[in-house]
Amino acid sequence: MFVSTFFLGFLPGAPATYSSFFALIFPLLIKNHYFYLFFIIIYFFLSFLTINQLEKIWGKDNRRITADEVLGILITFLFLPINLKILILGFLLFRFYDIFKPPFIKKVEKITGALGVILDDLLAGALANITLRVILLLWH
Repeated sequence: MFVSTFFLGFLPGAPATYSSFFALIFPLLIKNHYFYLFFIIIYFFLSFLTINQLEKIWGKDNRRITADEVLGILITFLFLPINLKILILGFLLFRFYDIFKPPFIKKVEKITGALGVILDDLLAGALANITLRVILLLWH
């Protein structure tokens, strides 16, 4: 249930996008930045442990594994003010970077085990976060 983001990973079509969209609830609900960071750390360790186990059964980066997308969304909004525009833009930026991976993210994706599965989404989230910060600076 955890690794597939409440079974969204089992849905046909675009399970990574569904899980990323679902994950938008966390930046909306968790207002304290330090608790949000703590939540990311706990989510990372739980994801790492469970993905390592399920990859033995399902294979490398199986499409049912979507906890990494949730982590990417969490990083996208880390220490940013949250409103509807930022949520929409952040979601679109994260999905863009996650789908059309820059070359350095493609290299990270090749790391074996859960770390390779998770790191590419963390980097996509970091790029989305940086891009959002630049956009916010330009808006003001």
